[in-house]
Amino acid sequence: MIKVGFIGAGTVAGLHAKALAEGGAGQLAGVWSRSHANAERFADQYGGTAHDSAEALLAQPDIEAVFILNASEAHADLALRSLEAGKHVLIEKPVGVTRGEVRRIRDAARASDRVCMPSHNYIYAPEVRRIHAHLTSGRLGRLNSFWALYNQRLPPEVGRPDPAMGGPDDPSRLRPALLRRPASLCRRHGLAGAFHQSRHDRPNHDHGRV
Repeated sequence: MIKVGFIGAGTVAGLHAKALAEGGAGQLAGVWSRSHANAERFADQYGGTAHDSAEALLAQPDIEAVFILNASEAHADLALRSLEAGKHVLIEKPVGVTRGEVRRIRDAARASDRVCMPSHNYIYAPEVRRIHAHLTSGRLGRLNSFWALYNQRLPPEVGRPDPAMGGPDDPSRLRPALLRRPASLCRRHGLAGAFHQSRHDRPNHDHGRV
């Protein structure tokens, strides 16, 4: 069983912790968050050791892989540090905020001979796996481009006014009822995620150009 350390202890980290527990192939061994109180609460709920620093988590000898689940702007630095510490790495979307960051992570993973992968959950969805099978079999011919729509039901509070967004006449004050989600980009040798966020005139749909 692979021992895993989490960097980040938010909502997404909770989803990963539940997936680890249900999958049976991995076990949460440690967690670090900028808030040590959050890390302790997370460890109490899901297990593992709450660490005071990322360095302490990376120094935990039984941790073989690190899940980077915190703010996007910190992904590249923490991924590089994790790879340098000899850990396998899974990074939540987006991998980095620039192409240069992604390339540096790729090069570090190759140099350290460690697995480093993004958390592209949609490539495992039955619908995506089915279209991938059709594409690789040649049944659909040559693919040039396509559009994908993805809708998700969210709690009512997602669409409520956000006071931080401006006054009552500010159209951006209302959050869209459905959040943008990444689509999946089909390529010749498999699937890779195309993650981006953009505004659209129809907020009730998620339009991911693929």
